[in-house]
Amino acid sequence: MVPDSRVVIRETRQDARKTELVQLRYFAGLTIEETAEALGISTGTAKRDWAHARAWLHREIRAMRAEGAGWPAPQYFWPAFR
Repeated sequence: MVPDSRVVIRETRQDARKTELVQLRYFAGLTIEETAEALGISTGTAKRDWAHARAWLHREIRAMRAEGAGWPAPQYFWPAFR
């Protein structure tokens, strides 16, 4: 499942580093440690950013589903974000 472009655009405007972190974790499949190294940040910062980005994406997806955007049930999407 690929995040809707509207979600990615809004997140990019909010925080470019978190957007890049999501891309590296989700699309490139990097670990937290690999992602932290790629971004030049500490593992702790990467973990905090990852937690914030997941929460933000969850809220956005719920809002889009409420608007009738047709998102699938969360169990099909969120396991990839662990």
